[in-house]
Amino acid sequence: MSPLAVRYLLSSIYPSAMGATRLEMESRLKLRKLDPMIVYKVLEEEFLGAKNFNIANRVFVHRDVWLKPIYRKQRNLQFEKVDFARATLAAKLINEWSEKATAGQIHHIIDPAEIHEDLRMILINAIHFRAPWRVPFLERRTRKQLFHTQTGRIVRTDIMVQHPADLRYTQSKKLQAKIVEIPYASHFVMWILLPSIQSNLKELVRRLSVKDLWEINRNLTATKISLELPKFSIESELNGKEILMKMGAPSLFTKPELDIAMNGGRFLVDDMRQRVKVEINEEGSELGIISWMGILQRISVEFPTFHANRPFMFLILTSKSLIPIFLGHLAQPPGESIQCIFSNNHFGEYDDC
Repeated sequence: MSPLAVRYLLSSIYPSAMGATRLEMESRLKLRKLDPMIVYKVLEEEFLGAKNFNIANRVFVHRDVWLKPIYRKQRNLQFEKVDFARATLAAKLINEWSEKATAGQIHHIIDPAEIHEDLRMILINAIHFRAPWRVPFLERRTRKQLFHTQTGRIVRTDIMVQHPADLRYTQSKKLQAKIVEIPYASHFVMWILLPSIQSNLKELVRRLSVKDLWEINRNLTATKISLELPKFSIESELNGKEILMKMGAPSLFTKPELDIAMNGGRFLVDDMRQRVKVEINEEGSELGIISWMGILQRISVEFPTFHANRPFMFLILTSKSLIPIFLGHLAQPPGESIQCIFSNNHFGEYDDC
């Protein structure tokens, strides 16, 4: 996954957030006092002119939505009007932009069926990274070796070799892991964190924190090591909505508290996803990352829902004295039985066909 891309999307909508949504973004997602442009500025300064790293943002806005100046003035965002009622065309435009922004790494991110009548905005962040290693692996040294998975399965795969290699290396007692730094030709490095035999990957992920990254960097020391690394290619999709809700920011997706448009109404996030393609080989690495956020418009008054789609009780009463004239319950309405499911819930006595 790419934390940077998620941060981009969140910082883009942060200035418009109100109420519980803003509080959760500040307290749980740590966006307090964050200039929405700060990440962009840092990257722009650090990687100005870097040819191996490209980041782009596009906001597809429904044709009848007029954004407020606080939103439109963000110079790292580019806007394009679309008609979400024409779902096929909108999906085509979004997918074509995503493919171009990732240099063909990611061809498809959204289906027409995912574009519905309530959708008003789609924010997209694209990252493309392609960089050679500072010292490439020699292809003639790559050979088939065994890779042991945590489930006990053994896989025969291509393993790249550098022996000896002059790299920065350390060990962490807290993480119970070895760490090696593999530099690219410019600007970037890759860290490989290898859990000890007594530990495992799950434990490593659980222990790792941001503070550990600084500690690792302090302890990395130049040395000669024998490096073996699998060649691999990964494609994955991340459900950002599920993760952010678990982190304690449900209001972003449940309460209309984003003040974005000039023409009234409040907005909330419908979904957030990230699609990634990673390729690591003897020459270097190539990444394509697309992250997108769909935004809906809702009126500011929230209505309770009452869906009588399960057994219920009903009463008929006099309006003033509330004398019950009739009472009853409905266990099953008339209609064709599709499937009988017997469950052990508090309606169990009525769960029959």
